[in-house]
Amino acid sequence: MKQKNKLITVILLSVLSVNCVFAQTEDYKIKKDSITGKYQYQEVFNLVNTTKEEIYKRVKSNYIKFEKTIQYDENPSKIVIRYQYRLSTFKYGIISETFDIKDNKIRWTLSDLGYLFAVTDLSKWKNVEDTNDNSAIEWWNKLLPKSRNYFKEKIIDISKSDW
Repeated sequence: MKQKNKLITVILLSVLSVNCVFAQTEDYKIKKDSITGKYQYQEVFNLVNTTKEEIYKRVKSNYIKFEKTIQYDENPSKIVIRYQYRLSTFKYGIISETFDIKDNKIRWTLSDLGYLFAVTDLSKWKNVEDTNDNSAIEWWNKLLPKSRNYFKEKIIDISKSDW
């Protein structure tokens, strides 16, 4: 009887831990800020025993691929980049990434989202807040886990590979 109770307990804990993992990934969504009314995603990462100069260096050397994407650079406290990319066929996005840097932490913000349905030469860029079209937000939310993992790999988890 004790073996059966232990087995049931292990199964229940396994199911709960799997549900917690899936619940956590659901939090990684671009959402409308209740105060500003703008869509954004923001997360703070802690980097123990890491100076803001080191974090700044990681962002500049490991994460930013093209110098021309930099819109603002306050060495070593803040960097803002803005760039365009393809979301899918005939669909393009434009986004800003802000890196607010302090000793031992970095705040990563995705904001100023725009999109373009390039179906004619007359197509124009739109801000997501100016339309009722949520499909662009859905595209970004599909890309967000991969983007977040890339960010963590290049900035946060880099110290794991140093030995």
